[in-house]
Amino acid sequence: MSAAAQAFHLSPRKIVKGWSQIPNSLIENCGILTHAEFVLSVMVLRKDKRNGPAVPITEENWLKWTNLKDRTLEYAIAGLSKKG
Repeated sequence: MSAAAQAFHLSPRKIVKGWSQIPNSLIENCGILTHAEFVLSVMVLRKDKRNGPAVPITEENWLKWTNLKDRTLEYAIAGLSKKG
């Protein structure tokens, strides 16, 4: 089995009910964000308390939801902090 196929099998996908609103400013400025920064921003918006109980963005959840390494989460946090 290829590495890509193994990574896909590590985190099974399922359809989740619900929706989230994304501010226009995030969409209009997504060109200045890395992929990980954009994904983290969307996760933070999704976890707004108005959408139900908050689920922490832990390293385990980050890996399960994105298939990205925990180091990428650290870079995303640092990049978003630097960009304000």
